[in-house]
Amino acid sequence: MNYNCRCLAGYHGTNCESIIASDCVRTVGMEDGRVGNNDITASRSLSGHPPHKARLRQIGSWLSPHPPQRDDWLQVDLKTSTTVVAVATQGYSYGSSWTTSYKIAHGFTENDLQIIQNNQGRDLIFQGNRNYNSVVRNNFPAPVTARYLRLLIQTWNGYYTGLRVEYYIS
Repeated sequence: MNYNCRCLAGYHGTNCESIIASDCVRTVGMEDGRVGNNDITASRSLSGHPPHKARLRQIGSWLSPHPPQRDDWLQVDLKTSTTVVAVATQGYSYGSSWTTSYKIAHGFTENDLQIIQNNQGRDLIFQGNRNYNSVVRNNFPAPVTARYLRLLIQTWNGYYTGLRVEYYIS
């Protein structure tokens, strides 16, 4: 069967499955503080390194206590339904601890989050950082609309899991 898709702005591909990556996207407000401190939570935190320290390009970071555990998470409550297209991460600004891979879960309630999937229907594992300070941006395979975004750490470097993050909307 032949057909032609008419893609929405920002998409391309045979089935409109790919995002046209652009540097001209807006942030949800982690870095600049529009996301409030109380709207950033975590599964657990090292004393002195609370979740609200997980703001991209800021000094410090959120640190999960030792020993790190797979699926430790950092969550952002955007307060309203928001369409998100990408995520960027950094490690602990003082070095030696960073997240090397992670999953992203999203949804409208904290108790019903769905993990972003790859084209084969498996949980998508995003490549994280290779050092503590470089910013690594990952575009989502398709935009997600959610109130809550939860980054689930899969692998890490160091004694702790250092993380700073920002999400992007188109």
